This record gives sequence, C-alpha cells and structure tokens, in this order.
Amino acid sequence: GDVTGDGLADLAVGAPGETVDGVAESGSVTLLTSERGAFTAGRAWHQETAGVPGIAEDGDGFGTSVRLKDINKNGKADLAAGALGEDIGTTRDVGAVWVLRGTSTGLTASYAASFNGTDFGAGGAGAGFGRTLR
Repeated sequence: GDVTGDGLADLAVGAPGETVDGVAESGSVTLLTSERGAFTAGRAWHQETAGVPGIAEDGDGFGTSVRLKDINKNGKADLAAGALGEDIGTTRDVGAVWVLRGTSTGLTASYAASFNGTDFGAGGAGAGFGRTLR
C-alpha cells in the first residue's frame, strides 16, 4: 500500500511477540516507507502509542495481522492491525483490530479506531478476532 500517496509502495511489518514498555508479547507494527527505490526504517506503532486506543497487555499480539489498504478512499493507504490475543474485560483472547489513517506525512493516530469481536457478535473467549485481514 501507499500510505503517503506519493506513488511509492510502503510496507507494514507486524511483530506480535515484541515486548513494548515492559509488556511481554504486546506487539507492534512498523511502517517501512519507500524512498528512492529502497525501504527506510519507519515508526513503530503499538497500543502505547499516543492516540492509539487501548493499553498494551501481556499476550495481546498487536500486529498478528497487518494490511495496508485505502479504507477511506482518500488516495492514501490506511493501516489495519489485528491482535488476536486482545482481552475484553475478563474475557480472554477475544481479539481486536485497529485502523490508523494514512496521510501525506505518513500514518496518524488521529481518529484511530479499534473494533473487537464483541462489536460483531464474535466475542467469545479465544475467538481471535483480527487473526486475518483481507
């Protein structure tokens, strides 16, 4: 996907087993941007990033699945990131998906949204909502 709309492909890489701020296997997604025919190191996004809904918990697995797609049809790819281990209340591993918008300067957490299995009637323990994004 092309997050900035500059005509160059960008790449989202999930690291669901990453420890973030001391929280084991909470996970992250790093956006690698294209410049002059090569990918450059980008910013890591996770549940402890300002503006991203929720908080990192052990075993969330943020970044289990990732997808860059222009969801809002503004000519810039948005990031969808799944976390199949996301707990909702006391229900374990319901799963969730976050959406971060693409802008001409990259991804932004402004207007970021999250959805979990209970929002769509798939909220049982172990449901793993967000395991796959298409």
